[in-house]
Amino acid sequence: HQDSLKIANNTISGGQGCTAALTGIYASTGRNTTITISGNTITLTPNGATPQLAGIVNNAGGFASTNIAEIFDNTIESCSYTTATSGAFRGIEQLAAAKIVRIYNNVVSNTTLSGTGAFHGLYVSANLGTADSLLMHHNTISDNSKIGSSGSFYGVQAGTALIMFYLNTIRDNSVAAGT
Repeated sequence: HQDSLKIANNTISGGQGCTAALTGIYASTGRNTTITISGNTITLTPNGATPQLAGIVNNAGGFASTNIAEIFDNTIESCSYTTATSGAFRGIEQLAAAKIVRIYNNVVSNTTLSGTGAFHGLYVSANLGTADSLLMHHNTISDNSKIGSSGSFYGVQAGTALIMFYLNTIRDNSVAAGT
């Protein structure tokens, strides 16, 4: 059991030759855990076709009445998944149902995704049904490209909780086809 977990100030790059799912930071199933993921810079360039590419995935911090999951001051930039046929991209993905979730001051930029998979700058799972609040502010999703014959682009998708969403910037993104 890990409590008060901090993942901070890392630079993660690479992925060339990787054909499996690739994630820069993955915090897995820490129950009753408060977690902070901050100050990380991630650039990934896999060679796969169908698996998901993600900068940060947090699945820690669920199942408690006082836990806080904070993801802030991270940069996911210049990720290139041009070999994707149906693989998806998620810049930051929050899965665990912590009491309070705060996602702020993050940047997802200059990333390219080809194929039919969906692009998500920030994604918060519908599994947060027990969270008291989801706070998302001062995030920037910019200069990203969704290329290919189809697929969806979501700057931010949050499917749950009481959402406080303000002062975010979603700009200069392009979608060749799809929605």
